[in-house]
Amino acid sequence: MNVRRTIAATAATVMLGGGLALAAPAASAAPGTPSDVTVIKLDPKDMDAKGCWNVSRSVGGGKGAVTLCRTGWGLSIDGWVQDTSADDKCAQLYGTFNTGRAWTSPRACPKGSKPGFTRQQQGATNSTVLLRVF
Repeated sequence: MNVRRTIAATAATVMLGGGLALAAPAASAAPGTPSDVTVIKLDPKDMDAKGCWNVSRSVGGGKGAVTLCRTGWGLSIDGWVQDTSADDKCAQLYGTFNTGRAWTSPRACPKGSKPGFTRQQQGATNSTVLLRVF
């Protein structure tokens, strides 16, 4: 696979019962590596009635959104990713549960494609969520 360019649009770590960490990429950061993490405490009003958090991100060429929900057994992530540019690149959401298991969404390409996905991890209480266009 020939990866031309990876952009870490932003990262969100949802620590259920803790805080939400948002990261903006630094110009000197390696591709796909978020930096400058700022912790923002989650307010109960940010949760919906089911105990879920909604996170959306966009960057030139792609956008995506996820809903992270705590369950009785772990963490569930439901979301979608969309290619927004006719540039022969794909958009993809990816991350790592705090259990160490990595996950990825399907690749969204060509322009206009918008696959949905679900990822689950038993025992997880948080996950990073990143958006890249490559």
